[in-house]
Parts: sequence; structure tokens; C-alpha cells
Amino acid sequence: MTLDEESRPGPGWLDQWIAHNTERLVAVRRQLHSHPELGYAEHATTELVASRLIEIGLEPQILPRGTGLACDVGTGSPVVALRADIDALPLTDTK
Repeated sequence: MTLDEESRPGPGWLDQWIAHNTERLVAVRRQLHSHPELGYAEHATTELVASRLIEIGLEPQILPRGTGLACDVGTGSPVVALRADIDALPLTDTK
């Protein structure tokens, strides 16, 4: 299910998209957690996130350093900005 203009305008479109893509979202989360990258070295993570956004019809812009991206999800007012960290911390898993 892509996020084309027809599927985004009404309230609840994101909830509907998540419900239809839960398994894929879990798989991406597992991929990210199984291959952590430290700050300013998140090239594979950035590429993974960008590719998934492109798959659903969005146009991410990778930042100049190649780590991190920006992406408009919709248009209109009010404008809401979201920020997410994609880097890992250098910790040893004791489990």
C-alpha cells in the first residue's frame, strides 16, 4: 500500500497504513536493531530508511553527509516536524 495523495488526505490514513504493513514494519525494526551503526556512520541505516520511504511513494532527501535524511510526508497546515535518531550507542549487550 503506497501513500499516494488519494490515500493520505483523510484522518486516520496513517493508522490504516500501519495496520496493513505491520509485518513489514516489524521486519525493518529487526533489521535496524541487528545491524546498529554509530553516529555519523549510519550510511546503511540511512539507505534502508530512504528505500522504504521511496517504496511507499515518498521522496526522501539524504543529507549532505550521507547519514540522515529529510522527507515531507504531507502538505497543509499546521506543519508538524518529527525527528528520529537512527544511530546506535556503543554498548555491549549482556543478554
